[in-house]
Amino acid sequence: MYQPTTPPDLLCHWYVVHCQSGKEWQAASALESSLDLTAYLPLVKQQFRKKQQYAPLFPRYLFLHVDLGRTALSKINTTPGVLRVVMFDNIPQPI
Repeated sequence: MYQPTTPPDLLCHWYVVHCQSGKEWQAASALESSLDLTAYLPLVKQQFRKKQQYAPLFPRYLFLHVDLGRTALSKINTTPGVLRVVMFDNIPQPI
């Protein structure tokens, strides 16, 4: 009997992750290396003390592409640099 399956990529959604101040890069790197997830940290070029530097477009936030059915929320929330996945009514909301 044939049962159609959903490709794993269709079960993944983008979520917003709240990070510790100044730890956005550390959190993104840890999520990608330890949990094998895709993190997106949008950057903007800024002038600081006559030098151009990159800074997060949304300070203290990054975006995470994950299937929460396969990756436990607790593993994400306990990653170094991460405070928590943004939730409404205690439910993570995909964007």
